[in-house]
Amino acid sequence: MSGSIEGIRPAKRTGLADEVTSSIRQAIFDGVFAVGDRLGEVEIAHQLDVSRGPVREALMQLRNEGLVTIELHRGASVVRLGIDDIAELTSLRTTLEAFAIERATELATEEDLKAMHAVTVEMEAAIANGDLHQLSQMDIRFHDAIYAAAGHERLTTAWHTIRSQMLLFLLTRANANHDYLAISLTEHRDLVEVIRRRDAAIAREMITTHVQGAYDRLRATMTDAADGTSG
Repeated sequence: MSGSIEGIRPAKRTGLADEVTSSIRQAIFDGVFAVGDRLGEVEIAHQLDVSRGPVREALMQLRNEGLVTIELHRGASVVRLGIDDIAELTSLRTTLEAFAIERATELATEEDLKAMHAVTVEMEAAIANGDLHQLSQMDIRFHDAIYAAAGHERLTTAWHTIRSQMLLFLLTRANANHDYLAISLTEHRDLVEVIRRRDAAIAREMITTHVQGAYDRLRATMTDAADGTSG
C-alpha cells in the first residue's frame, strides 16, 4: 500500500525512553535511589547524557509500575510503601501465587525445577556477600520461575502488574527485618522440593505461609517504628 493513511499518527521512537526507564528502575532496585529519594529530571538526564524528555517519559512509566510517585511542585520520588500498600500487595500476591504454585506442581518440567534451583544458588551467593539488594532481586526471579512453570499467560501478566512493587516490598523488608538473610534461602529451597514432589495441597499451604510471613514481619516492624519502639 502506498501513500498516507488518514487518522494514523506517526509512531514515536521510544527506544531511548525504554533504556532510561530500565536504568532508573535498576538503580532503584540496586539501592542507588532509596525509598523516598527525589528523582530529579535534570540530574538524571545529566548522568545518563540524555535530554529531559526521555527521563520524563521514564518517570511516567515507573509511576505506572508503582515505583515512583509524582507530585505537583515536588516532582518525582521513589515510592514509600505504607502498611495499607503492603497489605493489598500481600493479599493479591497470595491469591495469584497459590494458583501459580498449584499449577507448577502439576506442570513443572525438569528444566523449570533446574531454573528454580539455579536461582537459589545465586541467592546463597548473595547471602554470603550480605547483599540485600541482590538477594531481593533473586527472590523475585525465583517467583518469576514459579509463574513460568505454571504455564498460564494471563496469570503471568497479572503478576507483572505488581512485580516491581513486590520487589520494592522485598527491599523494604530486607532493610527492616534482619532475619531475611537467615530464612529466605531455606524457605525457597523448600518450595522447590514441594513442587518436585507434586504435592499441590502442601505447596499451596507453604506459599501462603511464605508470603504471609514476610508481610507479618514487615508490618510488625513498621508498626513498632510508628509507635516509636524497636522491633
